[in-house]
Amino acid sequence: MPVEGFEPYKPEDAELYNRRRWWLGFTWGDLLDRASDIYPAKEGLTDDTHRFTNAQLRERVDRLAVSLMRLGVKERDFALLQLPNWHEFVISYFALQKIGAIVVLLVARHGLAEINYLAGLT
Repeated sequence: MPVEGFEPYKPEDAELYNRRRWWLGFTWGDLLDRASDIYPAKEGLTDDTHRFTNAQLRERVDRLAVSLMRLGVKERDFALLQLPNWHEFVISYFALQKIGAIVVLLVARHGLAEINYLAGLT
């Protein structure tokens, strides 16, 4: 759900970041797409059980992003994400980034009380 009136950066901060080139004008999703365009067959992600080329990773990320949008996730929605350091985490994170959702990362030790509290804030 979007938060009414939420502005992630003050205009003066955004101007400073752009002037100092701390922001380069592309997103995490753009970086993944660029890697997939330039090096589609290179390994882009691996964990204990899976290996993905950049092209395979992009395809999975894009499929999940489309599915999440069909479920109603929109740009600037807050999305809580709690997964171990597996390939599913990376795919989920990039998919949410491509949508433009604001990802709230939850550590594995967060229990129901902490998750409910954070969900209430977002």
